[in-house]
Amino acid sequence: MVESKKYNNPGNTTERYHGLDLARAFLMISVLLYHSSLIFSTEGNWRVSYFEQEFSFKILATILDFYIMPAFFILSGFFFYLVYSRDGFKNAFKSRFVRLFIPLIFIGFTLNTTMNWIAPASDTNHLSDDPLGYIFFGKWLGHLWFLGNLIIYNALSFLFIWAIDRLKFLKLEQWNKALLMSLIALFIPILFMACVFIALQTYKDNFLFISFFNLFKNLPYYLLGLFFFRYKDLFFWALKPKIFLPWVAFAITAYLVVIQKYDAVIIYNYFYATLVFSLSITVIGIMNKVGNKENAAVKTFSNASYSIYLLHQPILIMIFPLFIILSMSSYLSFITIVAIVFLTTFFFHQYCVKNSKILSLLMNGVYK
Repeated sequence: MVESKKYNNPGNTTERYHGLDLARAFLMISVLLYHSSLIFSTEGNWRVSYFEQEFSFKILATILDFYIMPAFFILSGFFFYLVYSRDGFKNAFKSRFVRLFIPLIFIGFTLNTTMNWIAPASDTNHLSDDPLGYIFFGKWLGHLWFLGNLIIYNALSFLFIWAIDRLKFLKLEQWNKALLMSLIALFIPILFMACVFIALQTYKDNFLFISFFNLFKNLPYYLLGLFFFRYKDLFFWALKPKIFLPWVAFAITAYLVVIQKYDAVIIYNYFYATLVFSLSITVIGIMNKVGNKENAAVKTFSNASYSIYLLHQPILIMIFPLFIILSMSSYLSFITIVAIVFLTTFFFHQYCVKNSKILSLLMNGVYK
């Protein structure tokens, strides 16, 4: 049960994790693919829907939805602990707050409000209908709910980190990695279901910049990210292909068996959460493997990914009418719309955000 190698020391906090940077950037692009696929999905219940819909886009959206946000929050927790270890809580929270809050407010009340006017998510999403309700009940949030919830997680992280540090009596650094990771894999779905249950029993809607249901739902993954920074050797061991590939294969098989044979909600939810966790680690692991060495192109892509995330949904909505006019096939339209949005947002970051102190502050929360 005991290994000689320790893995509880946060270690070098100035180290750049190139593979995790790529994973974070890839997740930003996955959000673009996800929202684009909703346009062409047979579900047909997003802000806008194409006249030619395909079941394959529903499958794509479902797969992307499994891993995007859990993996996002795992990495967010990991990187917050990194900054905390280097700069202390006060400076870490201040820097993260500025990085999150300024773009949240700027995009929320400019592009997102324009997007809501063009294609509202509901009949009450117009600023002119109920200005106070629009503001106080987060009608302007859209895809930015992630940033608002991250602010809350960051604000509470000193408590989370304190709690994680109290686990030292268990001497987890001496545990066998396979055993410890197996216990985590068994426990996270239970914690996920408990958090979802709490969310369903409390306030489920938005208030200001907080999406309460998602705040509870994604908390286990943020906590896991903090834990993984505290025990980094365990995290990077789990990101090895020889570890995550058998794990995700088992999780997929178990999930498919469960949905075919069992009707019990609690069983389905447990194996759903198991699959979500394993897919999240798999995606992070693949990106970590691909981008583990410093690369100028990966760094450029990673640096632009925040701007791409902020801008992608409003631009998708704004250019959608053009594709109705062009009336191309759904597959060609999907490829074209993804390419246009990606290139537009990427080059806007490269040539506008990077070269303007004002835009850099408004879009990335950095004044330089």
